[in-house]
Amino acid sequence: SSYEIFIYSDGYLFSRHIFNWAKRRDKEIFLAPVGFNICREKKAILNMVVENPKISFIYHDSNYIDYELGKNLLHINNRRHCIIPNGYDPEEFSSIEKSDLVDKKIITTVANTFPFKGHDLCIHVLDELSKTEKFEYHIFCTTPSWVVAKMKLKWLLEKSSKREWMHVHVDSKREKMIKYLSASKCMLFLSQKEVSPLVLIESCAAKIPWVSFDVGNANSIPGGFIVEAQADGNGNKIMSTEVCDSVKIVIMSILNSGKNTNTDTDIIDDFLNKRSWSNISRSYDEFFFQNK
Repeated sequence: SSYEIFIYSDGYLFSRHIFNWAKRRDKEIFLAPVGFNICREKKAILNMVVENPKISFIYHDSNYIDYELGKNLLHINNRRHCIIPNGYDPEEFSSIEKSDLVDKKIITTVANTFPFKGHDLCIHVLDELSKTEKFEYHIFCTTPSWVVAKMKLKWLLEKSSKREWMHVHVDSKREKMIKYLSASKCMLFLSQKEVSPLVLIESCAAKIPWVSFDVGNANSIPGGFIVEAQADGNGNKIMSTEVCDSVKIVIMSILNSGKNTNTDTDIIDDFLNKRSWSNISRSYDEFFFQNK
């Protein structure tokens, strides 16, 4: 019997073998590429994708690097192609215990220690902010397997040990992360490269404002503040003195205003309803099983 394979990845280290196996057995593949641009054996894998008529494409947004590839293949052998946005589970945010944190000025970052996730930029801004403001900074991340990310985590823990206001939570239970996120004054996310940052959606669900560069589809997510910054030749945001000051001013305003958001609550509620997993999952079902 025929059945489907769903692949969601940004590395594609083993996809060549999966593609070969699926093609020999006439299996359909639903491919959600986060970035063929960084995969090994890129040319060989792309050729396999082009040659296999049973590969369909799913993206979180049209700004994916590989979106044009999928769109261009739409008319070849009846391929399918769609956008299904990132979603979240409302139940995770419905009953949060945060009584012991509610009186604190907490700034949170949720990001693993991969390159360009902006931990260094966040620390740079908050070093400046700590000269005039009292706050706690909490970073949530998991233990990575990639050696580069492991070194970045080691660096992050060293930075934390030298700052009494900074705390790094590694491999914490998700309930703890959501507890701190919901009790935060803001979520600081200075990632350099993103497509569809789920943490901004989760900050929206936690009813706290987020602060981010204009990366990925951040400007389509309500409840936050986008700080404009120029990019270098590689697309990385340049943390100039002016940009640092802009981020710092936004955070100071949030810490001292007592307001949770700069967006109308009706807009946020409508956005969250559309992005709830119960609605998003139906989109997957419809795409997977259409014409079955």
